[in-house]
Amino acid sequence: MQLTSTGGTKADPAWSPVGNKIAFVHNSDIWVYDFTTNTTQNLTLGNGNNRMPCWSPSGNKIVFASDRAGNWDIWEMDANGANVTQLTNDPQDEQRPVWSPNGQKIAFERGNHVWVIDSNGANPVNISSGAGAVNRWPTWSANSQHIFFEGDGNIYRNDPAGTTLLQLTNTGNNFTPNCPKSGAGVIFMSTNSGNPEIYFMTIWGTNVQNISNDAAVDELPIWAP
Repeated sequence: MQLTSTGGTKADPAWSPVGNKIAFVHNSDIWVYDFTTNTTQNLTLGNGNNRMPCWSPSGNKIVFASDRAGNWDIWEMDANGANVTQLTNDPQDEQRPVWSPNGQKIAFERGNHVWVIDSNGANPVNISSGAGAVNRWPTWSANSQHIFFEGDGNIYRNDPAGTTLLQLTNTGNNFTPNCPKSGAGVIFMSTNSGNPEIYFMTIWGTNVQNISNDAAVDELPIWAP
């Protein structure tokens, strides 16, 4: 079912928590498609380049990356585009924000590291210090107690305070972890078998299983809600 017909590239689709809307990027703006009204709304209205929207667990807010202040920072707005607030202000580029399931924290990429802030932008913590040289793709466990991320081709885990760093894989070819909205486990892409496949493992890095096993390239896995 085709949802948009305005031409141009669409990217970074993100379901709202209850599944009645999809946020996405079009022409460097963040738009929302509403399934109830079958309409789209431009939320950022040409204010800089905007990308990587992520809904708050309540569905009332959207966090996103924008360069409207000069370089890429993390911003927040109401789900209708009102009350835009800058959460970070750092010389390094910041992007890929991900809200914790309990709504209290936001993980994101700053430079080559993964950081965590309070939902109001306070108390920044580098949780990937001591992991890889290049760390990215943060994803939260369902209970908000752990953040998983990719570091130099391996999957790591840490807590929001950055005190329990744990390396879960060691083969150097594991990427883009994603956690479910409930339950325990992590899915990720790996070339352990020589071909890009989707794998599953527990939050401790055990019981690793190839769950796609196809000759085609399998990548960027995302759990259903």
